[in-house]
Amino acid sequence: MSYELSAMSYLYQTGDLGRWLPDGTIEFLGRKDYQVKIRGFRIELAEIENLLLKHPDIREAVVSMDNNHLCAYIVPSNGGNALPNAADLKEYLGRALPDYMIPAYFISLERVPLNTSGKVDRNALPHPGAKPGESYVGPRNVIEQKLADIWAEVLEKDGTIGIDDNFFELGGHSLKATILESKINKELGIRIPLSEMFKTPSIRKMAEFVASEAVGVSAVRDENVVLLKNGNTDLHHLFLIHDGSGEVESYIEFCNHLDPGFNCWGLKADPPAGCAPVGLSVEDAASTYIDRVRKVKPQGPYWIAGWSVGGTIAFEMARRLEQFNETTCFLGLVDSTAPRPDPTALAEPRKAAAPQFPFTAASEIEWIKNHLHVHLCEADIEKTIENTIDIEKTWEYIIDYLESNPVHKEAVLRLIDEYQALMRPDRDQLTIREFVRHLNMGRSFVNAQACYLPPAKINAPVHYFKASQSNEIHKNNWEAYTHQPIRTYEITGDHYSIFKKPHVVQLAQTFSQAMNSDKLNC
Repeated sequence: MSYELSAMSYLYQTGDLGRWLPDGTIEFLGRKDYQVKIRGFRIELAEIENLLLKHPDIREAVVSMDNNHLCAYIVPSNGGNALPNAADLKEYLGRALPDYMIPAYFISLERVPLNTSGKVDRNALPHPGAKPGESYVGPRNVIEQKLADIWAEVLEKDGTIGIDDNFFELGGHSLKATILESKINKELGIRIPLSEMFKTPSIRKMAEFVASEAVGVSAVRDENVVLLKNGNTDLHHLFLIHDGSGEVESYIEFCNHLDPGFNCWGLKADPPAGCAPVGLSVEDAASTYIDRVRKVKPQGPYWIAGWSVGGTIAFEMARRLEQFNETTCFLGLVDSTAPRPDPTALAEPRKAAAPQFPFTAASEIEWIKNHLHVHLCEADIEKTIENTIDIEKTWEYIIDYLESNPVHKEAVLRLIDEYQALMRPDRDQLTIREFVRHLNMGRSFVNAQACYLPPAKINAPVHYFKASQSNEIHKNNWEAYTHQPIRTYEITGDHYSIFKKPHVVQLAQTFSQAMNSDKLNC
């Protein structure tokens, strides 16, 4: 049996093991490593095992996946069955690992089972004695029942949900948590901070929070304004502008490590109406987000920050607020590309307008051919899309083609990663249509950022947080648009890893120090 690959074909190494059967089908045999997928993330089990082995009370550790849940098998250092407290182990692992890499179960073993080759016999590891939901405690009051109904809707669960079930063990992730936060606010008029959901992801604990109701943060009912962390204050609010994906869940871990003296809000982008990219502008986005900020805090002073394209929008927000005679005490730009140098930009202030590089059906067809590397002629649609002048219809044709040719899903996924949607925890669960929508959302914001030129300098103190590995981002170009010298800080990591453990801890600590210094001076 032989196969011929064309010049435009791609081969991808998946790490899966398989074999050809006589009838031409492929039998899946497993993986050649111990990589698994949890909540859409691919993770190495050895990374968790190595961290567990550094614990002084653990002699041996094996991590496996059982029924979509991580399970850690531990041989205590004392040789007995005295397993270290599970809560303490989760806290220990949580210092260095994201929540989706924290095992749901910890099981004590006298010894790790080995096969005849002396390697770990994973098939001989015992199954956890209980599964999430087996120890069922039903809703006891109206609030718990309402929360259970909302959970079932968000998680798309038909079965019963107990008040002690874990949201993330039932299939939730950070993006679904933002949806849950929005629905609870809409149905109950209460803002449960996302950081609170991650600390105590059960209906019982959420109901207790609803009963106590945080003061001063529950009145805002805008689905695009998300309370990321409750600082128990009515005075200080930090507004974090979304990244290129249009979402704010990438800030959750960051907010967990921030100074508690601020309420942290995430500003999401409006969801796209269609699948094609649109002509967004930084100016229009800034104007819309200022209106949303004022729903929380009608008057200044303001603390605003943004990562990547979010920093560019935050900069324009600060500039516009100064036009309204409002003060921005703190402006944080996290690894945000500065506007291109233009000596005439400040001499002739321009009106807010559509981007200089508009998307058209013709430009999209060219982009699709150059980037997706799909054989459009195979589906006999090349002529069809070339005769289409409607940009939305162009992408509808492409989506139909991609959905009928699943092999091209990987090509779309790689492009999405280029536009920051790799931060989405559910990206492996998205359909082709959802892939394309998020890809083009990122392209829309990248285009808007490339077209942005500030028409005037700002007075606000600017703090620039640069990823040590982002050499292509020229932070010094921001100096042309500020009256005050920019204070810069270097954070270990690249453009994406600075918002993940362990680097996010350094980012948050440095950020808190900078905010508190401006709090004293404002």
